[in-house]
Amino acid sequence: MWNIDLGMQNAYSDRKTKKKAAPAKKGKVVTEDDYENDENAFHFVAYMPIRDEIWKLDGLDRQPSKVGKFQGDNWLSIAVPRISERIQSLASGGIEFNLLSLVRDPLLNHQAELAVNVKCLQSVEGRLNEVNPSWKEFANDGSNEERSRQRSVIYGADEQCGLTDSLINSSAIPAPVITQLKADCPSKLMALRQELMTSQAGLRRAILDEQSQAVDDRRRATERRCEYGPIVHTWLAKLADKEGAVKELLEAQR
Repeated sequence: MWNIDLGMQNAYSDRKTKKKAAPAKKGKVVTEDDYENDENAFHFVAYMPIRDEIWKLDGLDRQPSKVGKFQGDNWLSIAVPRISERIQSLASGGIEFNLLSLVRDPLLNHQAELAVNVKCLQSVEGRLNEVNPSWKEFANDGSNEERSRQRSVIYGADEQCGLTDSLINSSAIPAPVITQLKADCPSKLMALRQELMTSQAGLRRAILDEQSQAVDDRRRATERRCEYGPIVHTWLAKLADKEGAVKELLEAQR
């Protein structure tokens, strides 16, 4: 990170020096391109969709620049060719690139999917109550492991998974599930319920894994904020001084 900052500072200083030294041509407006640095510094360039336009944010540019417009959600179809063109134009100079993407937190996606799952389960069991009020007697007629698995199913808000009633109520039941809910056959509804329970177990595991990963990420980020270099340097200096004092004492005793 220090090397990146130093490279950006040097590149910015070089650009300012060229701007002051280069004379402006008559009848021509001087732009950023007239002072393009021959050596590209290590820095970050971001492409962002803002409303229906794509903007490039370059740390060495004076201001953001508009790349183009897009329709719908497929803004990458315009940004990717620009990124590829930039990489190809600079790859011959031995410059390496790292591509990073900022995406929606997977934990939020898993929680939204779990909310839909819970709402579907509520609807299925409500439909089973209408079709066959005694369906629970058949559902609980299984092994101890199956009964334990069914008891772990979430049917409402759950603090551990970050699931709230408002999130469940605002979720929409998928159209295929709505079609299946119209069936009058208890066995089909029971099969749908079993499918939802199985998928819910996977969603709960995914949520717990993401929560654990988030805790580890915060811990590592906190550790990286601490610079232990000066402490280690001081400690080694103290040891060196102590070692020198011990040698002087031994020599004096001789």
